[in-house]
Amino acid sequence: LANVPANMTVEATGPSGAVVTFGGATASDIADAAPVVTYSPVSGSTFALGLRTVTVTARDASNKTSTATFTLRVRDTTPAAIAGVPANITQEATGPTGAAVTYTMPTATDLVTSPITVSTSHPSGSTFPLGPTTVTFSAMDAAGNTSMATFIVTINDTTPPAFTGVPANITQEASGPSGAL
Repeated sequence: LANVPANMTVEATGPSGAVVTFGGATASDIADAAPVVTYSPVSGSTFALGLRTVTVTARDASNKTSTATFTLRVRDTTPAAIAGVPANITQEATGPTGAAVTYTMPTATDLVTSPITVSTSHPSGSTFPLGPTTVTFSAMDAAGNTSMATFIVTINDTTPPAFTGVPANITQEASGPSGAL
């Protein structure tokens, strides 16, 4: 046998693994000009996540065989895709601690694992302090691949202070040339 494929590593394309094609192995024989080369599993099969050995067999007309092997690893290194990240939010403070801000949680999809849970550093409805705060979302698939996305919540204080206890207008008769006491 010659030109046996080298060990291969391929990325999973779905929950069942990946369809993998290979070929190129050749064989020669003294008594048979065209030995038949086969692969087990066959090229174009769906290979599950993990490591698998593929056996290459050359068979001549006398039914004599020669074999070689190569390994095929299907892995999942692609992180989930996070979609629907909120746009940056600017909101007015409602008190000295800032303001409560609500937003819609994004979702995540993955080629191999489902469903994917999205977690956040600041849950919707949390009270955010004055100034900018980065909210981070993360999604981890079953293979441990993590993706992250962020947006910024800014709490402003643009409301001027309000006076309290201001006395009502007072009208009083002057008690002398310099006014009233």
